[in-house]
Amino acid sequence: YTTLFRSVQLLGDSAAVFTHLVESDIEFGGEVSTINERETIVFAYRDHKWVAVHEHLSPETASE
Repeated sequence: YTTLFRSVQLLGDSAAVFTHLVESDIEFGGEVSTINERETIVFAYRDHKWVAVHEHLSPETASE
């Protein structure tokens, strides 16, 4: 996969949001296709480490 336009937003000292675009090649029925998605991962700082607490992927729309 390829990742583009990575961004991290810190929300105080106990939360962060990571966003990026993901381009992946998938194979189905012997045919390879490329899919483009937006991904968001929310992290919380717990017990002295960053933990992913939520992840969301959405298809990238043609207008982007």
